[in-house]
Amino acid sequence: MSPQKINLTVEYRSKPAYKWVLVEPLGKMAGGLNSGINLVRTTTPNAQASKLLFIEKRFRPTDFKHKVPYREIQMLHQLGDHPNITTMIDHFIDEKTLTGSVYLELCDMGNMAEVVAAVANGNFVNEHKVWNWFIQVTEALVYCHWGSRPEMTADELLQSGWSKVYHRDISKYTPSIVRK
Repeated sequence: MSPQKINLTVEYRSKPAYKWVLVEPLGKMAGGLNSGINLVRTTTPNAQASKLLFIEKRFRPTDFKHKVPYREIQMLHQLGDHPNITTMIDHFIDEKTLTGSVYLELCDMGNMAEVVAAVANGNFVNEHKVWNWFIQVTEALVYCHWGSRPEMTADELLQSGWSKVYHRDISKYTPSIVRK
């Protein structure tokens, strides 16, 4: 039996779907594959969304030579339905001006490096929370590699249309934490 084909079609936009306003520039952050990271808010009429903060990751003009913005948007679209992977809210790519951004949910509790620093300063972290974070990171990595059906063989995965995603720079800076 052939696995069901996964629809990974992305409609690339030349303008964002929402209006975004800068709250605070955050610099380039760890990883460096960006032209800048910003804290932003949307001015969409939805009152609930207008109270939330998001992250804007801007692409560098040099990224367009190797189609990096397209690959990153495709990857974020593919992985977006996993509860332990940051969700892409919006995006745009403008080939004429070599500009583009992805807008992501904000992980409001920082990253694992901040937790490690807090513990080093004498703060307590519940062991159950640490194990829960470890399991969530592991589940997210399994999803990156195998999608929602990790029992599939490599051939079935290929036939399904799933593109394996290999995370190349896992460190204490990359697992971000969301308040639940």
